[in-house]
Amino acid sequence: MNKMNLSDKVFYLRMESKSEDDIRNYIKKTLEDGNCSLSDIKFALENSDVNNYITLDLFSHCIDRIVESKSVKGCLKCIEIFAIEYSRRNDCTKLNECVIELIIDTNGYRRLIGRHLWDSLNLNDSDLDLLTNNEEFQMRFVLSILSDFDNPQKRLSKTLLFFNSDYSSVRMCLVNVLANYAYNYYGTVKKYIDKTEINESDEYKQFSAFFSELDAKFKYMDKCKELLSDYSMPTILESCNRATQNFMKETMKMAERKRDSIVDKFMTKIALGKGGGWLDENGNVQQLAHIKFSCEMPIMLNALSPLEEQEFFNNMYLDWSTISNKNEK
Repeated sequence: MNKMNLSDKVFYLRMESKSEDDIRNYIKKTLEDGNCSLSDIKFALENSDVNNYITLDLFSHCIDRIVESKSVKGCLKCIEIFAIEYSRRNDCTKLNECVIELIIDTNGYRRLIGRHLWDSLNLNDSDLDLLTNNEEFQMRFVLSILSDFDNPQKRLSKTLLFFNSDYSSVRMCLVNVLANYAYNYYGTVKKYIDKTEINESDEYKQFSAFFSELDAKFKYMDKCKELLSDYSMPTILESCNRATQNFMKETMKMAERKRDSIVDKFMTKIALGKGGGWLDENGNVQQLAHIKFSCEMPIMLNALSPLEEQEFFNNMYLDWSTISNKNEK
């Protein structure tokens, strides 16, 4: 099927005054066809003319096909687009349930999709009460939601509440998982703990003791100048900075050589100086408009060896059903 055909077919069905149900059934039949390609599914999810007719059941079918293909990372954006569009048009209760089911699924690729949708839909700030679920649900959620060491600002508000769980096993699980998370996002974890109402428990006392030790360790490291690159390895640091500057210069020159001459006809050249400013025709310094964006990155990102990194991703995508089967044997 050509990508344009599905969108065009929807257009022609509308021109023929077909009912909404007829259009919906056509899209359903097309996407459920075994010959429907992954690219067609991606197109349907992200195209506003088509995804308006996709139900949650059909969305789940599309996720099944994507997971089977093991091309999940390349499809996360179209899945996100559909979920956001769906949430704007419909009540989110069923969609939120779908996301949570994905997060606690035994399949690692489904859990990846669930966590991505959790972040995209900002469910961390929702009124979902996850503590009303049973012990297995809570355990799975805690293990999954922090497994990828992703953005703590999208995860911690809801996750820290599991310290208030009725199940000691869940609270202990949170202690173990959150310890590694705290190493990577110490400051942010501390901020969210301070503003979260947490009930006293043996497990929380254990984590608090660990966190106090971690706090003392980081404070000591801040005072240790030997850990600073500009003190312990100034020559290497200077060499790296020089190499970066040379790379940027060469990149700018290459861009200048490849620039389309038509640009010169409509754009004015301005010489920039250090400090982020430029001189106007009157000799006055004008500030450049700029946009800042920052995101937190885990400390461990550049600390893992290739083997450790591979093990990390293997654990993240691990099929929990295989572990369950081994334990049963």
